[in-house]
Amino acid sequence: MKRISILLTLLLFLNVFPAVSIAGESSISLFVNGERLKLNVSPLKINGNLYIPFEFFIKELDAEVEWKSDNNQVNIQNKLINLDIYMDRSKMYLNGSALDIKNKPVIIYGDVYLPIHVISENFGMKYIWDALTQSIYIYKNVNGIQVSSSKKPNPQLEPIKDIITVTNSQSNLNPYPEPQPSAPVTDNIVIPTNNGEPTIYQIEVLEDEIVFHGNTTLEYSSFYLPNPERIVIDFEKSSFNSSFIDQETGMASGMMEVTHSDIKSIRYAMFEDQYPRIVIDLHENIEYSMIGIPEDNQVKVLLGVTNNTAEPSKDQSNDNDDIIVDDPFIIVIDPGHGGDDPGATGSVSSREEKYFTLEFAEKLYDLLDAEPWFQPYMTRTDDVKIELDDRAEFANELGADAFLSIHGNIHERLNISGTETYYWTNRGLDLAQTIHNYVVESAGLPDRSIREVEYRVLKNTNMPAVLLEIGYLSSEHDENLMLTDEFQYRVAESIVEALKEYYLN
Repeated sequence: MKRISILLTLLLFLNVFPAVSIAGESSISLFVNGERLKLNVSPLKINGNLYIPFEFFIKELDAEVEWKSDNNQVNIQNKLINLDIYMDRSKMYLNGSALDIKNKPVIIYGDVYLPIHVISENFGMKYIWDALTQSIYIYKNVNGIQVSSSKKPNPQLEPIKDIITVTNSQSNLNPYPEPQPSAPVTDNIVIPTNNGEPTIYQIEVLEDEIVFHGNTTLEYSSFYLPNPERIVIDFEKSSFNSSFIDQETGMASGMMEVTHSDIKSIRYAMFEDQYPRIVIDLHENIEYSMIGIPEDNQVKVLLGVTNNTAEPSKDQSNDNDDIIVDDPFIIVIDPGHGGDDPGATGSVSSREEKYFTLEFAEKLYDLLDAEPWFQPYMTRTDDVKIELDDRAEFANELGADAFLSIHGNIHERLNISGTETYYWTNRGLDLAQTIHNYVVESAGLPDRSIREVEYRVLKNTNMPAVLLEIGYLSSEHDENLMLTDEFQYRVAESIVEALKEYYLN
């Protein structure tokens, strides 16, 4: 039982130890396994060190937390760990053994904060700090699964002091450094070939939209962060044009000053040195929509426009417009394989199945997430190995309505081609038949029927479950189709339509 009464006993403590004063009014966002966690007070960054409020330990660690006023001690314990931290000592005690503590706890405006390394070093968690979005991402294992409602692949789960540093703090005790402006991106920029890699070469701010120009088609994903209001856009498998590079630092990072009724500024940097991340700082919360225009190599942010208004699917039916679902159907998408389990290998590209399944699952997630009837989740959002039983248990614990396992097939006879769909027992039969019919039509590959097989992810799930072998990566014909975005979006859209028929008709 968590001892919430600790908050009362802390009052005496607060009168004994003076509070640390800090500068800055912005708030740091906290995400746990990809889900934003709402706390009464935000985490802090002080002198480059991250601190988590006491409330986190009570809410998230399944631990008892007790304040012992006689010796100014905080005790945190669960089934495996008994951790004692003293507010006035440089050591903490783990299961009775003394350990050096890097940073002492602090009090900020009457709230107690513990250093974040206490979590990462003692409770089996990892964290990353994203300075560009002022966000902390904490990852804890749920039966080996990194739970995330975001389709974006999780960053590498290693403690990093600053993944993206736009500027350094101007104050020794300022937890919220402000980025320094650099020259705005302008027109008439020479576009380098960049060895064929997609490149962003211009950001154009118009009255009701922001346009990102590339030298080829740009892949993107976005999410929203409140308090302060921000739109965050990631351009995967891309880079910035050389005009974005700061001449003093040699890094592609900076800020565009804009005069706009909705936008404060636009900041940009390379996220983990892997791909461009752009943060649009807003004056207030507004609706927005992302739309890609491949023929013009553009991505647009439409301000004040919802997804349904901006980019309706040409195949989308209006028959269900009046259907209201109080609790959306939970759909678990399972990208097959991952990590040291690569799956099949393409006969032409030698690309491993684990990458295809993740790319396809991300597209399916986006499409489902845009529908009011569905709430999608993914068993993995990165190249990690998840045990088969853990995939099924993840869906069971969520109380999912459907489980969709995505795969690419392989056969020693390279001319074998087609789509197969698997289920186990009558529980998954109707869903398998419905999805199979839609996918066969959209994929345009031979119909190799639905089959009842005792796969563990099908057998161990408590809801209708389907394993979909979309095509054969061992077939040159199938692989050439399966690895294209156009094919993947088309088939993913057909699965969404199949789920609508299954649940709404």
